[in-house]
Amino acid sequence: MARVVQRRSNPPYLLFVFVFLFLVAATLAVIGFMKADEIEQKITKLEQDKEDLLAARNVLTDENAELAREIVGTDRSAAEALAASKAAVEATDLDGGLAAELRSQHNLVEKLRGQIATLNEDLKKKDQDLEEKDNALESQRALLEEDKTDTNKKIKDLENQLKEAQDDYEKRLTQHEERLASVRTDMHKELDEKNKQLEQLVLTMQEKDEMIAELRMTVDDLKALLTPGGQEVVNEPDGEIVKTTPSTDTCYINLGGKSNVRQGMSFAVYGRNAEYKEDVKGKIRVVRVGDNISECRIVEASEDNPIAQDDGVANLAFHVNRTYNFVVQGRFDLYGTGQPSEFGRQTIKDAIKRFGGRLSDEVQVQTDYVVMGAEPVKPAKPAPDAPASVQRAYQDQMQQYQEYLDTLNLAQSMKIPVLNGNRFMALTGYLPEQKPQ
Repeated sequence: MARVVQRRSNPPYLLFVFVFLFLVAATLAVIGFMKADEIEQKITKLEQDKEDLLAARNVLTDENAELAREIVGTDRSAAEALAASKAAVEATDLDGGLAAELRSQHNLVEKLRGQIATLNEDLKKKDQDLEEKDNALESQRALLEEDKTDTNKKIKDLENQLKEAQDDYEKRLTQHEERLASVRTDMHKELDEKNKQLEQLVLTMQEKDEMIAELRMTVDDLKALLTPGGQEVVNEPDGEIVKTTPSTDTCYINLGGKSNVRQGMSFAVYGRNAEYKEDVKGKIRVVRVGDNISECRIVEASEDNPIAQDDGVANLAFHVNRTYNFVVQGRFDLYGTGQPSEFGRQTIKDAIKRFGGRLSDEVQVQTDYVVMGAEPVKPAKPAPDAPASVQRAYQDQMQQYQEYLDTLNLAQSMKIPVLNGNRFMALTGYLPEQKPQ
């Protein structure tokens, strides 16, 4: 028998590592891109705030210059305009005229000075905020660059690990494929060798079977030489009773469809120590066939010696692997009416076919059994002047009588067992069901 080499199934660890590293790299890249986008948005907002502060500062500067121009009439700084306004106020103590106007202008200058101071404070604060935002922006940019550098480094490391894992996986896969090819080659060689051995064994078994068949034929020939025709017949056992149901006429045998058993077949039942000759203890008929078990009905049995488990069963015309050849001659009285008939002969033939036997019209070398009915009465020869119908009836009766004697003499000369109707029914377990009308 060929040895089966089971292929080992190794989990694809390298493939799992390859997929894991690829997912980690993709995740880090997505996180880095999202973080960079967020920082870019913050930088854009800070730059917009810076531009707004610079615009406000320019407006305040322009307003200061315009105010100074209104005070002194020329382009001077706000401080110079304030000093000129104060000197003009101190130079006059008049309540009307220019003094009042100067005071009014001075108060206006003081108010504007306060506004300018407030604006300067706001501008200074905005400059500080802008500077802080510039610092934060630079810090964010530095962090972004650092994150980008670190992310790129991790991606590069993962790509290198991925490449190494892929190379190692391909290398191992190649090694496994080479090993598998080698194992397959070895298996095919071993299988071819086993097939050759099996073929040789089959040939040897066929030779043995042929020798066994020849020896069996020799034994059968020897038995035929030692046993006169029509005398002792051994009914080879076919199976046995495996179960009985005492409350019914049902039993089961260890033969079924796989043994060529068919519904309607019958078997003779023998006791445990029987010689399978004439000592039949009962008859059964198959009513339902399974693969290996058949259900049977007990059609004939003795109350003193009932059919029991382990009893043997046999049918002279049945065999699991062989086909027996029969010749049926004469008329038979199967129902004890004292009137042999052609109907009884046909009934015997139908039973042989049902049991798996083969029928022949004349005795041949291949004939296994001859079943003979009642011997025909030799007809009296009619007078020469008898009618033609009488002459024809005589010829027909003489032909039947001569065929009967020829069949019997040939069977005895060839040592072929000869059975009468009763022995045939006993050895096959057959019991006719339908009587002639």
